[in-house]
Amino acid sequence: MVAIYTLNISDLNLDQSFSAIIHPSRLETASRFKFAGDKARCIGAGILLSIAVYESALKISLPPEEGQLPHGKPYLLEAPGFHYNISHSRDWVVCAVSDKPVGIDIEHSDRDAGLVAGRYFSHEENEYIASLPSSEHYGAIMELWVLRESYLKATGQGLAFSLKDIAVRFDPGPYIVQCGKKTDYSMALCRMPDERYKLGLAVCKGPEPLTYVFRQVCGRTLMVLRDS
Repeated sequence: MVAIYTLNISDLNLDQSFSAIIHPSRLETASRFKFAGDKARCIGAGILLSIAVYESALKISLPPEEGQLPHGKPYLLEAPGFHYNISHSRDWVVCAVSDKPVGIDIEHSDRDAGLVAGRYFSHEENEYIASLPSSEHYGAIMELWVLRESYLKATGQGLAFSLKDIAVRFDPGPYIVQCGKKTDYSMALCRMPDERYKLGLAVCKGPEPLTYVFRQVCGRTLMVLRDS
């Protein structure tokens, strides 16, 4: 079971102190952003991570401190085996937590995705898009985009290979191939409460089918974390 924590940053008051629940290194990063929205998304990511760690009962200090693997994938310095991934777009920040390597990607539906398919998608993905009615092209591009991104983030490979070497297929649900071979990752398109967003999820396969649950964070959750 993958837990997907969600937070709408419009609920955040940036004038309040977050030092009790967000590591100083992330707060320092947030302070360098020029725009309030970027700062809020950085802080929101830290909030979700702290809540996920708190609910996991990991025996580490809060707030958690992060490091980065060679291609940029974050991990917890005190618990490298804790599998999580964070994404954000516009008003929403999401954090996926699993007992296996996991990746998540969220995108707002008004992203300019027109050039993405031709530049980054595989030949077979572009053929799949072309086979659909024109009214469905944009939605298909967005779905392929978030699924591809979630896989790249789950593996931590970054841009270590050509993006056209991977392809999402449907049979009937989504799965991904890399260099023509089926990968060991399960995938899902997750329906956000806010339907303007697309959300892709990828997790290393286990013996059970991929399942997930949403956990929306609100002010009451933050109060519990602060008081712990």
